[in-house]
Amino acid sequence: MRACLICTRPDKSDIDQALIQGESNRSVSNRFQGPHGPSPSAVDRHRRFHLGPRLAAVQARREKKFADLVIDIEEDLIRLGAKAEAAGDVRAALLARRERIRLLELSARQSGELRSPGSGHPVTVNVLQTHPARSDAEIERDCRLVLQVLAEERADAELARQTGQAPRASSAGVQP
Repeated sequence: MRACLICTRPDKSDIDQALIQGESNRSVSNRFQGPHGPSPSAVDRHRRFHLGPRLAAVQARREKKFADLVIDIEEDLIRLGAKAEAAGDVRAALLARRERIRLLELSARQSGELRSPGSGHPVTVNVLQTHPARSDAEIERDCRLVLQVLAEERADAELARQTGQAPRASSAGVQP
């Protein structure tokens, strides 16, 4: 078996850093392309076989940082929303709730829970706050219901793709 073309390069640490930062194989190949630059497939082999454990560790740290940040922001939004409600500031309370919904959507996108059925494209969920007396628990329940419906539709679309059948009709938009 021959040596890894990336591991033998003098700029290996620069290539590793680019891969850790999330650059694509083609981008790294183009950036370090010289008279004897690496091909995208050489970069991919290096990423998979020599950088895998380091990339997994970096990704886990990023996800933990993201999760911690989401928790901190949500705690702030809960505190601010409660403060606004106690002061009778309905507008500020609604804004805090809307921001919590946006935070839930962002978190779901980051975790991969929120994708459109079968396409892999992100879905935007617009939630209209029409009744200020709804509790945070009710809003959170509704958001989780939306995520559940989207997950079921994604599973139905995947099953339909695998079996060659048309996906069943969507239940989205149906009022309980």
